[in-house]
Amino acid sequence: MRMTIIYPRLHTIGGSSKLIVEATIELASRGHVIQLICGKCHPYWHKKLRGNMDIFVGELGVRFDNPISWLMSLELSRKLSMMIDASSQVIIASGFPAWIASSMTPRDGKIIVSYLQDAPPVLHDRDAWDKLPMYLRIFYRSMSRLYGEVDREALISSDLIITNSLLSAKLNSRAYGIEHNRIKVVYPGIDIKTFDRGMSTSNKLQKRKRDIIFLPNGASPWRRPEIVLKAIQSLKNVLA
Repeated sequence: MRMTIIYPRLHTIGGSSKLIVEATIELASRGHVIQLICGKCHPYWHKKLRGNMDIFVGELGVRFDNPISWLMSLELSRKLSMMIDASSQVIIASGFPAWIASSMTPRDGKIIVSYLQDAPPVLHDRDAWDKLPMYLRIFYRSMSRLYGEVDREALISSDLIITNSLLSAKLNSRAYGIEHNRIKVVYPGIDIKTFDRGMSTSNKLQKRKRDIIFLPNGASPWRRPEIVLKAIQSLKNVLA
């Protein structure tokens, strides 16, 4: 089977990028031919994917990491849609430029799968919204006016919607107005301690004799990092 996976933000080495790359490699190992489309592919992921004859990487040449790229989202989504292999039977899309791109392609019996990551807190968390800097509030409001309904329509038109946790399913259901039973939870099964970046975390811990604290999703302003910092202050010999 031929599949296309669209993940615009593959220029980062993050948990979701790792999940997408590992899923691509796993699907290829099962005999599927995979077209992986992104804005730009990080050299780390190129190295991971190198040598696999059943994986083809297509890059738009744009990093989806700044307000300019998001404000051009509809135009970039069209360009992404034009890169989709017409022979693909399944399209897996993650992130709203990818959903919009998948919705622009002729269906012709294709199965569209949308992968939801964590719901944007600004869509459902009033306390978080009040703590955002003004420039971010303006940005999110502008994005909502420009693409909110297009984004939602592209998502709900998918044949299958998946996410990686019950909490993410709940928040995305509320944020996008999707019936909760339409979202299927597929647990990623990734052990973050084995992330391949040189020495493993377990070896680092043995070497340094220190505890380690993982901060899920980084220290975004709306995730109240000051609470985590207060907790860390009460600990000693900790690597955060």
